[in-house]
Amino acid sequence: SVHSEGHILKYGEDKYFEIQEICARNAAAMGCKIIVFHLPFPEGKPTKKENIAPTRKLADIVAAKGLVGALENGPVELICDIVEEIDHPNFKLVLDTGHAFRDGYDVCEAVRRMAKKLAHTHLSDNFGVTDDHLPPGIGLINWRDVSAELNAISYQDVLMVELTGPGMKNRRDIAGLRKLDLDVEMEIAYNVLEQFTENA
Repeated sequence: SVHSEGHILKYGEDKYFEIQEICARNAAAMGCKIIVFHLPFPEGKPTKKENIAPTRKLADIVAAKGLVGALENGPVELICDIVEEIDHPNFKLVLDTGHAFRDGYDVCEAVRRMAKKLAHTHLSDNFGVTDDHLPPGIGLINWRDVSAELNAISYQDVLMVELTGPGMKNRRDIAGLRKLDLDVEMEIAYNVLEQFTENA
């Protein structure tokens, strides 16, 4: 998978969709199957009304290249409502556990709510304050329950651990975790994913 760039408020509508077309072309050329998108209008209190038409356009862009688009949370109910209303075979959902937990959602409930359209995950941990991009097992998310819920919905698609570079790492809540070596983070993430697959 690849992650698309930006949103309409950052670039303006014409430039935003031009960038998404380039992203889709590049993803197809690299053999990727999924493009992850944030809400086209993500800021303030985003609404379905402002996001529905541009998200439909994203679905058409990815479908033209034989790809699947997936909308990342964001407000869980909102992205679910948008994807359900669009009802496009090439447009699904991404569960970002770090976003969900930081925003006060029950991650297991988010899995259940997204179940029918869930096509991708960004698995990361935090302490409910900042989207720290910690490896699963370092923060407060109950990974045993999350794993059980993914198994309960028979999820078979992408399990991606979302780690981070220095920019995000330097904003972590706990100073010591800003120094955590990437190799250590990857080892922790590998072990957690291994547990997921063993329990499947």
